[in-house]
Amino acid sequence: MTFEQLLYVEVLSHHKSLQKAADVLHITKPGLSLAISELEDELGMKIFERTNRGTKVTPDGIRLLSTITDILR
Repeated sequence: MTFEQLLYVEVLSHHKSLQKAADVLHITKPGLSLAISELEDELGMKIFERTNRGTKVTPDGIRLLSTITDILR
């Protein structure tokens, strides 16, 4: 788990779109997707549900997000 991955989770949760979050973070969409997938694998949980209509935070992700926000502050 890296600081960048935590930041990516927070930004993606606000923008609900991989492309929009990647643009804000100045990284590629595949790079963002890979970083999130690696974090999900490391934690053994899905943080986001990805669909053609956007990205939604899962219930596990919601619980994790409050901790991530505290860490980033």
